[in-house]
Amino acid sequence: RLLIPDQRGHGATTTPEGCYGQSQFAYDAKLFLDALQIKRVGVAGHSMGSMVAMAMAAEYPDRVSRIALLGSTALTPVKRGEWLFDNAMRLKAPLDANSDFMREWHPANQPTPIDKAFADAAMTEILTIPLPVWQGVMRELNGVPLSRYAPDIRARVLVLSGGKDPLFPPEHHAALLKAFPGAQNHVYPKLGHNFLWEVPADVGERLSAFFAAQ
Repeated sequence: RLLIPDQRGHGATTTPEGCYGQSQFAYDAKLFLDALQIKRVGVAGHSMGSMVAMAMAAEYPDRVSRIALLGSTALTPVKRGEWLFDNAMRLKAPLDANSDFMREWHPANQPTPIDKAFADAAMTEILTIPLPVWQGVMRELNGVPLSRYAPDIRARVLVLSGGKDPLFPPEHHAALLKAFPGAQNHVYPKLGHNFLWEVPADVGERLSAFFAAQ
């Protein structure tokens, strides 16, 4: 069974005025499981979603059996003064698809080509993310190392990374393996941050095998 909920402030989910930290996203996911009467799950997350997966596994260890961390980090994900934080904090509503930041953020900007229709559809959804969500997430992640979750995580871990990831270069993958020394892991050396869009079939096979294993 595969469940793919929209997080608060994303997709069809409502956008409250605040509370866009990883603990709140994890609590939302826990309430989602409660509503469906699901006791225990494996969780896969990409980028910010992987950070939510770590928070969920640490804060609700009896509910999470495995976590797959894609395009992730155990270091500080964003810092004031760096490209992502500063550009996100300068965004203005409505988001401008032709701005330098949004052109750089476009899903088509990968080391290898991806389907144009998919990339454009993903970008359309990105442009609907409200400004308070972008900036709230940045504030919550600013200067906080994600390795803080590791000591409380009992779930089995899979780490998948892109070797050409501009957001989380190789030292971030290494930090994850240090934080989770027993983790399964794989690096796609020629792919970027969104490698799951570049080689979806291979990523799907690895996730399926990880979550199906006893």
